[in-house]
Amino acid sequence: MGDDEGFHVRPKAKNADDTFEFTNGNQITKRTFWANKKLINTILENIDDDSNEWLMSD
Repeated sequence: MGDDEGFHVRPKAKNADDTFEFTNGNQITKRTFWANKKLINTILENIDDDSNEWLMSD
């Protein structure tokens, strides 16, 4: 996982049996979704900026 990615997913399951039903009906292991510090800082620095340029990625 690189620092250039704004969001990433990490496992949260205690073991392989720690699952939940996904929207398509499949059972998948529990996961957490994280926003990287760089992305959060960019959002906070531009919160008053009406241009929403921070939403666009290269």
